[in-house]
Amino acid sequence: MARVQTASGRREQALQTLSFAVKRAPQSADAHFALGELLEEVGRKDEAEASFAKASKLAPDDPRSPFRLGRIADSRSHGDVAMERYREALAADPGYLPAAHYLSTELAKASRFDEAVATLEAALERVPENASMRCNLGHILLKSGDAARAATE
Repeated sequence: MARVQTASGRREQALQTLSFAVKRAPQSADAHFALGELLEEVGRKDEAEASFAKASKLAPDDPRSPFRLGRIADSRSHGDVAMERYREALAADPGYLPAAHYLSTELAKASRFDEAVATLEAALERVPENASMRCNLGHILLKSGDAARAATE
């Protein structure tokens, strides 16, 4: 119901629906995650962060919540916190490509190029034909000064 409400522009109703769902099922990681998504969408990042943190505690093997916590930290220019959250997402699911992508980007911003490259190479072992990952790897290699290797990616 909340998805229909959101899709039709009734975000406040959707927030009420999801808040009710969280109250009715406080142990539901999915309910906390869905509420966090909507709260983030409407710009209520502090509340979204709390919802994602709760979802992460309830479902530690789900990479989505720590990833979203990383994105919030990244939006606040908290790179070290973002990297920690992306690493948590990858620990939950080493194949979660969005976390590998954003972790490598944060590592490159911090001039930690070897770690960034290693993160992307690990991801590419899982999905060798992923153009986005290859492009990011080439970009990071170029930033690191390895133009010759970047040209091959």
